[in-house]
Amino acid sequence: MQRIITLAGVLLIIQIGLVFYANTTGERYEAFSPGGTLFTFSPESVSSITFTDGNEQQLALTKENGSWQLAVKSALPADESSVKQLLEKLAGLKESLAVANSKEAARRFKVSKDLFERHVLVKQGNEIAADIYIGTSPGIRHVHARVAGQESIMSLPLSSFDLSPTVENWINKKMLHVKEEDLQRITVADYSLAKKDGKWLLNEVSENQKVNSEEIKQLVDKLTGLNIQTVLDEEDITGAVVDEPHLRYTLMLKNNEKREYTFTKPDEEYYVLRVSGLDPYFKIGKWIVDDIAAITKDKLLEPDPAKEENEGE
Repeated sequence: MQRIITLAGVLLIIQIGLVFYANTTGERYEAFSPGGTLFTFSPESVSSITFTDGNEQQLALTKENGSWQLAVKSALPADESSVKQLLEKLAGLKESLAVANSKEAARRFKVSKDLFERHVLVKQGNEIAADIYIGTSPGIRHVHARVAGQESIMSLPLSSFDLSPTVENWINKKMLHVKEEDLQRITVADYSLAKKDGKWLLNEVSENQKVNSEEIKQLVDKLTGLNIQTVLDEEDITGAVVDEPHLRYTLMLKNNEKREYTFTKPDEEYYVLRVSGLDPYFKIGKWIVDDIAAITKDKLLEPDPAKEENEGE
């Protein structure tokens, strides 16, 4: 009996010690109601999103006339699907068990007001709809996070990379796309194409020469579906303005709008593109431009059988 009483006393002391430790460190788990959402906003009602990283780099997205734009010098269009996906994800975030709830833990997990990986602020007009700090990652596609004004630190299904305050992360990379039905004429260095009765005709072609319809289709697809990587800062285009163009072509649209595309090559991985009538300089992948430049007039023509026969003799 004495041994049982002694053992019970030891267990009681251990329990008291554990309770004392939990209360003093603040590293305690809290009860909560599963299924509750962190925020109550509707994605359609959001008017602005601001991203800030730990180095104080910041980027804001604003909704103008129903469309999302990057709040930068040139008011560039944002990728609507990416913005929609983010807002739906934030609006659907569920409460989870707190992994910690102390100021010391907030700094350790990098979710404090002055030490964080990302800070995301969502607004509906002048009202704050969501204000959340993103920190370290406990696993793949999960981050430690803390809602502003609260102490609880949770693990949420988000990614710091997807919340980066960079233009490249949010810009609409299809902003230079052109509808083929709006395109009337293409002019490159040594040839031009004009549309007649819905078909593309290659100018200055003799009667016995036939056009390669498949090559022409590939060219038109490349020109009308030109994707950008991002826009470039002024320091990134030093020398590009005076460099000899690597490629230049002109598109004439239905409304007589003329767009001239000039590509210079200041880097081995990309080209710098300037489009007439637009302020920013665009970064275009090297392989995209090289593919366009490789399409010559000869490739747009079917091989001449007579010429091939003579060459084979």
